[in-house]
Amino acid sequence: MNSVKKAAEYLMYKGPTLNELILEAGEKKFAYTVKNIENDVVLEVKSNTSYDLEIIDRYWYNSDNELYKQTLTMRDKEKVIFDKYQEAKILLEAIKPNVSLIS
Repeated sequence: MNSVKKAAEYLMYKGPTLNELILEAGEKKFAYTVKNIENDVVLEVKSNTSYDLEIIDRYWYNSDNELYKQTLTMRDKEKVIFDKYQEAKILLEAIKPNVSLIS
């Protein structure tokens, strides 16, 4: 698959809705909060492992209610799981322009 098509797929990805993730968190009895940060909505879901290690999943939604980023925090270390804008940027920057000389 070419890079432009793959980047377009990333940018068109909407992901699970905020309500779906809230419902799932409630079913699993995980604590969650919803925060409005400028034009974004961030869902923060807290859970614990069997060794009582706290895990915080953050889901970032844009003003069109599309999931664009997910992060995971454990032991005060945050890892980006998914960032559709960053992934698309990497793919588009990797495209080498065709050099054509017209005489």
